[in-house]
Amino acid sequence: MADPLFTRDDRISPTWGKLRRWLEAELAERRAHNDKRRDAEETAFTRGDIDRIKAILRLGEEPDKKTQDRLSSLEGDE
Repeated sequence: MADPLFTRDDRISPTWGKLRRWLEAELAERRAHNDKRRDAEETAFTRGDIDRIKAILRLGEEPDKKTQDRLSSLEGDE
């Protein structure tokens, strides 16, 4: 089975903790911005930001079985 992108040590590092706190603050700011009345294009752009931030934050989680399987399937592509 492939190793996750980040190891356990990576996920508990002070650097990741600092980055995670910054990302969580950015996420809260984008969500507050998204709650305001905006046109469809700006709303879509903000939602894209929210999705990207959440995807980066997920890198700090322990990979689930589905993700592990996906990483394993990518090993052959290298």
